[in-house]
Amino acid sequence: TWGLFSLSLRMAAPPQSFSEICKLNYQQQAIWFLNGFWKRGMDTEAENVWTFAQKFQSLDGKKAAGNQLDEFASHKFLESLEQTMTVMEMRKALREIDTDANGHMALLEYLIWRYKFTPAETAVAPQGGANQEQIDEAQSLFDEVNSALAAQIEAVRQLDEAIAALAQAVAELDAAIAETNQLVADVNASLAETERLAGQVRAAIAETERIQTEVAAALAETEALTEQVKAAIAETQALVAEVEAAVAKTKTAVAELQASESELAAAEAELNAAIAGLKAEEDAYHGAIAKCEAVINDESASTVKKSKASNELAQLKGEDPMPLRRAKITQEAALRKVQKPLAKVAEARKAQEAVQAEQEAKQAELEAKQRQQEAKQAELEAKQEQLRAKEAELAEQKAQQEAKQAELAAEQAKLEATQAELEAKKAEQEAKQAEMEAKKAEQETAKAAAEAQQVQLEARLAEASAKLEEVKSMEGTPDGFIFWMQRVEIEADKY
Repeated sequence: TWGLFSLSLRMAAPPQSFSEICKLNYQQQAIWFLNGFWKRGMDTEAENVWTFAQKFQSLDGKKAAGNQLDEFASHKFLESLEQTMTVMEMRKALREIDTDANGHMALLEYLIWRYKFTPAETAVAPQGGANQEQIDEAQSLFDEVNSALAAQIEAVRQLDEAIAALAQAVAELDAAIAETNQLVADVNASLAETERLAGQVRAAIAETERIQTEVAAALAETEALTEQVKAAIAETQALVAEVEAAVAKTKTAVAELQASESELAAAEAELNAAIAGLKAEEDAYHGAIAKCEAVINDESASTVKKSKASNELAQLKGEDPMPLRRAKITQEAALRKVQKPLAKVAEARKAQEAVQAEQEAKQAELEAKQRQQEAKQAELEAKQEQLRAKEAELAEQKAQQEAKQAELAAEQAKLEATQAELEAKKAEQEAKQAEMEAKKAEQETAKAAAEAQQVQLEARLAEASAKLEEVKSMEGTPDGFIFWMQRVEIEADKY
């Protein structure tokens, strides 16, 4: 950069030796070298010498005021020219270049090493015989050009920095705006997602409440059915007791019937025996009558037999014989005796049938009640199963509701974080906006300064160029000096 060439090229006094020339600044060394060897081929290498001088100054911490590079900077210089060497090779080359063996490399030492000149001939190399006063005047004008150019370069640098800073600020602002817009979109998306999840949570709560209502209803129905089953069981147990009592009563009635039937059977047996006896007596009686009548009607019978038979017949028909009378009395007594157990049996049978009917009715009622109980029990079990299903559904719904609520809470936390980030990003955007405005103002200031320096540089350059033309027309003006001033003009024209 041209700030490196802002030092004067004029020497306080002509150097007396090569080592003194090497103590001049880089520009003075370069001009000395070009002046001395211009007509020995260096006119074609002048541009390279200019480049080498710039590189030396860029590697030296003293910049334009420097005159030699240390070992590390020398190595960097050789690398920049694609003359990379090993440490040993570089040190060997530096020993060859470093004519005064001070461990440093002056520009002039490098130039004579590169172009194969000796320190002795360099020290006495011709520097031109022109009017030194005119050259000094031209040099003074070019010093002012250098100063103006350095100021212009600095102004342009500051302008470039301001432009770059403004571009950076604009880019950062655009990035902040893009990030803000993205965060706004994220917030809106998160708001929409939060609302969607809130709707799902509300729906889940409503569904949970609906299922809870169904569970409560199923539980109430289950409890009511449980009570009904308990009542049916109690009724069944009461009917069982009644059936058992009816069975016992039936057993008693059957026993009484059986006893009455046994008594009747005995009376009937006695009656049958009496009837049989009566029949036997009647048969005997009728047989005796028939026998007498047969004798009476028998023409062959004697009168005595017929008279006897007639007497016996009259006697038989006059009254019943004693055995027959006794048999009739016995039969009548047996008949009377059988009437009581017969009535008793009929009454016992009627009572037994009534008790049996009552037992069967109770049994039927018990069976119906048992079927009713079983139906209620089945209904209760079905309702309990339905209740368990509803409770499982409720548990699942509660789990889903809790999951949705957790998801909603996470989304709300995300929304809050995004909103906080958005607020921070808005603040950052505002700061970037303010920074961009400040950078814009700095750019305007730097632009105005650069334009002012441009005007001053153009004025100085015009005056110096006119003086250079005058000096160039003078006989003996050194070519190296002319080249260097013209090169300064070229660099100044760039700005």
